[in-house]
Amino acid sequence: MAKDLVKRTQASWFIVALFGFSIEQASAEILIGVAGPLTGPNAAFGAQLQKGAEQAASDINAAGGISGEQITIILGDDVSDPKQGISIANKFVADGVKFVVGHFNPSVSIPASEVYAENGVLQLSPASGNPEFTERGLWNTIRVTRRDDAVDALLTDLRDPREFSSATEAVSSVRASGFEPEGYTLYSYAAVELIAAGMRKIGTDADPTDVARALKDGSEYQTILGPLRFAENGDLLDSTVFNGEESKDCPACPKSGNCPQYVISAVAQCCKKSGACPQ
Repeated sequence: MAKDLVKRTQASWFIVALFGFSIEQASAEILIGVAGPLTGPNAAFGAQLQKGAEQAASDINAAGGISGEQITIILGDDVSDPKQGISIANKFVADGVKFVVGHFNPSVSIPASEVYAENGVLQLSPASGNPEFTERGLWNTIRVTRRDDAVDALLTDLRDPREFSSATEAVSSVRASGFEPEGYTLYSYAAVELIAAGMRKIGTDADPTDVARALKDGSEYQTILGPLRFAENGDLLDSTVFNGEESKDCPACPKSGNCPQYVISAVAQCCKKSGACPQ
């Protein structure tokens, strides 16, 4: 037995000497789960989440990965069903996934987030606008899109992120694959960028809770949607996403003159400049 152990050890050192890395180092990867309705009536939206995340992972990997580690995307089809979403969340946990981009439906994202929170998984949703998603005091929820209750009052002039100069290369790459990056595609791409940025800031071996804290500390992160900042609850702060890059025209400010604190967006900034909102 001792001789066998020596032989195995010698073989391992031979691999290191021959290839310059160990088997353990060669398998280093960062697992990111992408969850959404990949089949069923909402499959088109699930495809947007999938394609955006996959393109982001491909681009980041091609540029050297995250501190040398490559991203591996693991897909989960929740078919827009809350129970299936919970099953997908539990499977991700079992598979060792620590970061999730998804889900699409708030009715799925919200219960799944409970599973993720209990198991140390950071969740970034590119599509779930229900305010409840970020208002339950969970450490692990980040919304990479607008809140539903912010749309009617303020966000009346949305621009297509495909028009952003910061998204030009990503849009071209996705189109080259035969997919049109409409809807939530680029939001999903940005979610992966944010995970990568947070890990680079904290370290690839950092706990997801530390990455979440870094992303929610008000720091600015560059993405294909432009610079993004997040509040402690995971909602966007002063983003240019909703009204375009350096928009010259401001939509009408709320007649009440009140800008909700959670929407310090480009629109709210316009209102502030005009004196309609409190400073």
